Amino acid sequence: MKAELDTMPSIAWWSSRDGSDEVFNQRWIAFTGAHFLARNIFNEWRSIHPADIPSLNLAMAALFATGETQRLECRLLDACKIYYRFDAQLRSHSLYGSQEEGFLIECAPIGACRDAAQ
Repeated sequence: MKAELDTMPSIAWWSSRDGSDEVFNQRWIAFTGAHFLARNIFNEWRSIHPADIPSLNLAMAALFATGETQRLECRLLDACKIYYRFDAQLRSHSLYGSQEEGFLIECAPIGACRDAAQ
């Protein structure tokens, strides 16, 4: 899955439905900074603006309820602690071609709009 994610031109994150297994592509790691991996601390939700998490949760619930791709705008925190706006697409995606259901979040930047982290 990591190799597949790394071929995507967007910033991408795959998670199993229950969140127990997650994979990030190299673009996500480079954008957000790999510091959370080096310390064995994982809370990638910190890369998402707190005000955007409720919308993301609703989009994930809609994805699993309907199976339809969801789109929303969200802000991601980069390694320099600046939030950038992205168009995010959430879609169902199986891991390694298995039946394990999960979701894929692909983020494409929106212009040069950015917000400093508070």
